[in-house]
Amino acid sequence: MCPSKKTTEGHGGAPLSDINVQFQDGRRSWKLLYEAALRERDPNLLSQRIADAQKAIGECTLALLQANIDNKLEKENLANAHLVLENLKRLYASAEAAA
Repeated sequence: MCPSKKTTEGHGGAPLSDINVQFQDGRRSWKLLYEAALRERDPNLLSQRIADAQKAIGECTLALLQANIDNKLEKENLANAHLVLENLKRLYASAEAAA
């Protein structure tokens, strides 16, 4: 999950409550998009689902870095999800080339 930082102000002086909402929204966003990509069975939609999930993962990763939040577990989850999506993309491309 995209965690919250225990301070009164977040990155850029934004109120912590705003930062928390952004992280929580980002967490839901990337996980939902990631799961949607993994479950997608329509080959015509798969590449877009993967791209959407990877974009959300990148945005959450950037938010963690910008807010200077050190959460190894979340960073590992984001990195692992990105790798799984890259592998799925390669498998899809290989299957498409073989067809």
